[in-house]
Amino acid sequence: MFAENASRGWVPHLLITQTWGCLVEPACFSRLRERYGVFVVNIAMDDRHQYWGTKVEGQWDGTYPLIPHIDLTLTAAQEAVSWYRKESGVALYFPEASDPEIFHPMPSLSKIHDISFVGGRYGIREKIVNALRQAGVRVSAYGSGWAGGRIATEDVPILFARSKIVLGVGTIGHCDDFYALKLRDFDAPMSGSCYLTSDNPDLRDLYNIGDEIAVYTDVSNCVEQVCRLLKDDVGRESIASAGRARALRDHTWDRRFSNLFAMLAVADGS
Repeated sequence: MFAENASRGWVPHLLITQTWGCLVEPACFSRLRERYGVFVVNIAMDDRHQYWGTKVEGQWDGTYPLIPHIDLTLTAAQEAVSWYRKESGVALYFPEASDPEIFHPMPSLSKIHDISFVGGRYGIREKIVNALRQAGVRVSAYGSGWAGGRIATEDVPILFARSKIVLGVGTIGHCDDFYALKLRDFDAPMSGSCYLTSDNPDLRDLYNIGDEIAVYTDVSNCVEQVCRLLKDDVGRESIASAGRARALRDHTWDRRFSNLFAMLAVADGS
């Protein structure tokens, strides 16, 4: 692609990727930098558990092997910034965000779902959904392993907007106490519905807990929170409205990248 565009006299100044060493040969970025002078940025959403990745034939395949070959990493794990710096890499904290043109309230549609969840069925996710259903809560669950099956990507914003509560699970894999930021941490509040998720410490720098989003500490506490929120229409919609306002103000992709481009311009001296 670069060679074809270069033959037409157009070469980008900036290449933004979201990848790991298992998906692309890291050295290809160095070749692009050397040949075209492009500035390479990689978005690393899963560094907390995919920084190293796995070792294949003596080589790590996470984001770590990319470090010598890229100019900047945007990581969603604050502590990972120092990991890159120890390897002479450059990194900035860059949490995920949402697009308000895709995720937004849909007042013409009624909220027909008491609580919805999108994601694979395993670990604590299954325990939470089962516990909610045993408590008499109607849960609309979609994804691999659920009876509802996978939901089309374009239908997720509609599901969120039509849910009284959107359920989040911030844990990684089968762990109960190992957290990472998720895209739904931003898409759900942006949808204008009440967002209830794991008490992930990362969220405390991004939202006012209890006012803009709600959190739970374990399975039983999740059931308690859901039952409380479903009974409190005013309180639930207050959280939904405040979460939407905060997401619009601070957590759009436009804002994230505008800030990034401004920083790059300052660093470049332009």
